[in-house]
Amino acid sequence: MGSDLFENYHAVTSRTQLASLGLRDGSIMDLNSNSDVLIKDPLHATLNSGEVFLQVVHGAGSHQVQAGSAGGGRPKALAWTCAIIRKPAPSR
Repeated sequence: MGSDLFENYHAVTSRTQLASLGLRDGSIMDLNSNSDVLIKDPLHATLNSGEVFLQVVHGAGSHQVQAGSAGGGRPKALAWTCAIIRKPAPSR
């Protein structure tokens, strides 16, 4: 907690877990239960399964979440629409 995520950071939640990942620009990625996501770099992620909700800081770069699917059928991964949240506080 409180440290930057590394490139190719892999986060997995179980049936009873939820998670929130703080990205370098202050944006927050919330993972639902049974989720599997790979943070490729600060602006790119691949969601292999489950659900994420990305809260993007105003003025941050363009975040891209690629959602996988199960063999071309019904998607097994959902990336919810990005939301714009607070502007970061000015540095002192």
